[in-house]
This record gives sequence, C-alpha cells and structure tokens, in this order.
Amino acid sequence: MRLRLTTLLLTLLMSMGAWAEKNEMISLKDFMEDRADNVSNPDALYVSYRCLSYYYNLSGILSLGGEREKELNEKLEQTKVDFIEFGWLFWRLIEAEAEREADYDTYTENLTNSITKMTRSYQIETNNSWNNTGSYFNDYINTEGNTCQLVHQAFTQMMPDK
Repeated sequence: MRLRLTTLLLTLLMSMGAWAEKNEMISLKDFMEDRADNVSNPDALYVSYRCLSYYYNLSGILSLGGEREKELNEKLEQTKVDFIEFGWLFWRLIEAEAEREADYDTYTENLTNSITKMTRSYQIETNNSWNNTGSYFNDYINTEGNTCQLVHQAFTQMMPDK
C-alpha cells in the first residue's frame, strides 16, 4: 500500500509540468518582423498594448525587490504612461479611418480588456521561467523587453509632442 501511494505521488509530481499553463502569444519580435514594411494602425495599437502589458508584468516582478528596483519602477511608470498615450493616438487614427469619433472611455475599456489577457500571458511566462530556472527572465521575456524598448524609441520619435 505504501509503495502504491509513493508511486502515485511520484507520478503526479513528475507529470505536473503537463498541467502547467502556457503562454500562447507569438513573440512581439516575430509579430513585428512579419509586418516590417506594412504596420497598420491596428498593428501599432496591438504592439502598444503588448508593450504596456509587458511593462505591467515587469512592474509586478520589480515590486518584489529592493531600492534599485524602486528606481526602475519609477522609470517604468513613465514608460507605461507613454504606451497608454501611444495607444490613444493609434485608437484615434483607427476611429478616423472608420469615420467614427474617438471616445476615450471606449478606448480605456478596450485597453483594459486587452491588456488583462496579455499581462496574464506574460505572468505565465515569467512564472514558468522562475519555476524552471530560478529567474523570471528567459529568452522570450528578454526579447520582448528589447523589442518594447525599440518600439518605445520609434513611437516617441513619431509623436508630435514627445
């Protein structure tokens, strides 16, 4: 009886990875490369949401740290505000193309619904990385961060008042 219970417990522990949640999002780098010469306003809005989600997840990780992380979080707050503003710009452009009036309340509702799912995907990725390696940062997360930095630079340059 004891042997069966031990075998059952070992089997369950070894198979726990099979039940782990997975991040299903394509990498942002791949998404951008697929559209390199033809980024539409909806694509740019999506990228804004993805980067905002990445930075929300990163803020959650850094909130666990010390003084250095607090300084980084202050910089992240401004970056998140920037991506909210970028998203609002692209939202207005999309609405203008559709000959609709842009409404900020509708934008923020769409933003909230979208980034909730995206941020959850980043949480899954960082949690799985932590469980597998002891680090929240794996190749996927590092590539997302590098891509979002480049996107932030590009969007900042194209903004009229930045």
